[in-house]
Amino acid sequence: MEAVAAELRAAMATLDPPAAVRRPGDVAAAFRRLLPRLATEPAPDPSALPFRFDPALGAAETGRAIAAAHRRMARTGRPSLPGLLAAAYDGIGMAPEAPERRAAMVAAVLAAATPAPRFHDLRHTREVVANAIWLAAATPRLSAGERALLFLAATVHDLGHDGGTNARAGADGRRRTIPCLLEDRSLGLILPVARRAGLAPARIAALVAMVRQTDIARRAGLTALHDAVLGEGASPARATGPEDDPERLRARPRVLLATAVLADADVLTSAGLTRASQRVQDARLAAERGTAVDPAVGLRFFDRLLGGRFITAAGRRLDPNLRRLRAALAAAGSESRALTSPDA
Repeated sequence: MEAVAAELRAAMATLDPPAAVRRPGDVAAAFRRLLPRLATEPAPDPSALPFRFDPALGAAETGRAIAAAHRRMARTGRPSLPGLLAAAYDGIGMAPEAPERRAAMVAAVLAAATPAPRFHDLRHTREVVANAIWLAAATPRLSAGERALLFLAATVHDLGHDGGTNARAGADGRRRTIPCLLEDRSLGLILPVARRAGLAPARIAALVAMVRQTDIARRAGLTALHDAVLGEGASPARATGPEDDPERLRARPRVLLATAVLADADVLTSAGLTRASQRVQDARLAAERGTAVDPAVGLRFFDRLLGGRFITAAGRRLDPNLRRLRAALAAAGSESRALTSPDA
């Protein structure tokens, strides 16, 4: 994919990317690693996953297919994130000069910067981008413009993640949640690039709203707003969304839909595919946090944070998988409690 390598060089040379994501020199090192890989990498097949959506496939078969695609990407490194993005933007007719595509290419380099956390790394970013491409293919209501912004937001959403959460200890030692702390850090890395790429102010505002909604604490509000405005669920008509974004998103239903697709893409690999995929995600997240894998933590994620469902119509096609995975976690938790019981 020499053309993609040339596109990446042009974006990096003209958009003045940050010099560092986590430590000095990491961006330049990531760029040097990517270029030779692109020179020998074949272009992705646009008729294969994640670019195609087959409505005839059930939830279980779809989940297995997407999980297999993720395993191939993890094993081979192909398609690379720039290659995946180039194919996705080509698929919606968006040329390399488009602001969203140019900014996404720079973000792809920033996402490859190392060292990185054990979970929120390049692998996770590439999986979320692939999930977003598939969910967009299953969401015909999304225009090319919203898809372009969605692919950029998916690439951006965890840039510079430090492996922590938005709950941080203050000077007094008490932990407090700072809404969108990590999401705003990611935006801080890419917004100057996006402006230099020529992304219009309204599109910048939409990008900010979309990335900030990947703060998992905001998912319940986003779900209610999505259902109330787009009529795809049973939430009450009066929705209470995140404090700074609901009216902006309410007034722009297609951006709201793209935002909900991104939120589903972010959690799809952990909650909507296969038990094996879920185990890998749980192990990687536990390693990042320095804890043991605990089914009770997984159950809280499914019940309290996801609310037992995906948000969008496309995501809800995989709700049967989500329910099966939740049941498997509940069974694992019961077995664990039985083994540790004093009477065991």
